[in-house]
Amino acid sequence: MPDDAEDQQAETIDELRDAQRVLSLAQVSLWLKLPREEVLRLAADGELPGRLVDGEWRFGVLALNRWLGGDGAAADLADLKRTIDKMSAQVEELVARVAPLLDALPQLPQGKMISDGPAVAFDVPEAMTLEQLETEYIRHVLQRCQNNKTHTASVLGIDASTLYRKLARLGWQ
Repeated sequence: MPDDAEDQQAETIDELRDAQRVLSLAQVSLWLKLPREEVLRLAADGELPGRLVDGEWRFGVLALNRWLGGDGAAADLADLKRTIDKMSAQVEELVARVAPLLDALPQLPQGKMISDGPAVAFDVPEAMTLEQLETEYIRHVLQRCQNNKTHTASVLGIDASTLYRKLARLGWQ
């Protein structure tokens, strides 16, 4: 029983010392591991216990300990909430950008390519590189368009000059 009384007395003495300690904005920023601007915003919004004295923010250690719940949990929770809110906003933005693309996928006919021109069926062989696939597809569309390069470019959805450059690179004239 005496140990409990001594512990309580020691806690009371620590609280009295803490009640007299006052920290500056910079010290609170270091202690909470938050940017100064964030501490300033929290204090100005009344979320963080502090007072403006002669134009400078001052924070009582005892009030901060109460605000933190004694172990920093409130600061960690606030930081976690801000992170979750930020990430949620980013996810919502990403979903808004991707949703129209996903909605369009079921409308694509299987085995068809969509372009400004008519859709052209093309079976993709297994284990082809992208460059090989592009070469074969250009060859296929060129044959289907009876070697009409302007029409082939239109079906491919590229400019004719781009098609001519690709053909030159492949050695096709």
